[in-house]
Amino acid sequence: MQRADGSWQLSDELADVIGWPIAVLLGKLMDLGEDSPGSRDAWATAMALAWLDRYGNHMRDEWELIAQKGRHWLDRFQEGSDAYRTAASTAIAERG
Repeated sequence: MQRADGSWQLSDELADVIGWPIAVLLGKLMDLGEDSPGSRDAWATAMALAWLDRYGNHMRDEWELIAQKGRHWLDRFQEGSDAYRTAASTAIAERG
């Protein structure tokens, strides 16, 4: 699902993998006070990375390079990647 530039798109497919309806993911994005195409991509990328960190540790060697590419894309995001990363990690942890 990762794009060539390193980002993920907020989609039903990503929501299914994460285990939440897309409406819930959009609501959590709204909690950050954002809703633009760029912020949706940043949120999706942060959520994908947080999900991989939480649930994919046993396969880290297989996905670490794509995660690095995603982190690099997120670091270049103009609206600040730290808020997205923190919120995504918190959301994934709360999900259980």
